[in-house]
Amino acid sequence: MEFKFKKKLILLFFVVCISIVSMFATSYYLIGTKMTSKVEDPINHKAMIILGAGLWGSEVSPQLKRRLDSSLKLIEQNPELLVVVSGGQGDDEDISEAKAMKDYLVDNGADESKVIMEDKSTSTFENISFSKKLLTKWGLENSKIIIVSTDFHMYRAEMIANRMDMDVSMHASPNLEILKEKNRMRETLALIKDDIFNF
Repeated sequence: MEFKFKKKLILLFFVVCISIVSMFATSYYLIGTKMTSKVEDPINHKAMIILGAGLWGSEVSPQLKRRLDSSLKLIEQNPELLVVVSGGQGDDEDISEAKAMKDYLVDNGADESKVIMEDKSTSTFENISFSKKLLTKWGLENSKIIIVSTDFHMYRAEMIANRMDMDVSMHASPNLEILKEKNRMRETLALIKDDIFNF
């Protein structure tokens, strides 16, 4: 009797291990399918959401700078885009990510009146949810919207936006080479978590 019980436990252990490995591999693969997402023609979009990525004090981090520089190229092609910069203030940040992002965009030629701040969010889900509420106030909740983030972040951000019935096009900024694999591994775990809890 005891032998059969141990056998069942071992079998259960292997089933769980295989399931975890399968889930991880699938999530890792899915992230890769969206990493080259680009918006070639922003003229057909009304708004753009730029997701925050951390500050160094009050300065944008290198990763966030890449997101903002990618966004500026889209703004150059369509200056009429309403731009939502999304990110709250972390414990080690002097100002909100949204404030630093807006300052950077305006300092680099963006029209200040076209940039609005969402400065309360602390997660990707909140980034997109709170930004959607702002767009609703502008009557743009049903418009075609660009979401800008780093390449590894594309799949999960799009998944969350789709669950909120948003019509989005994804635009990936390049990852920092030194963090490429680390970020993708962390994003894989985040995707699994979000998928399990249906965020």
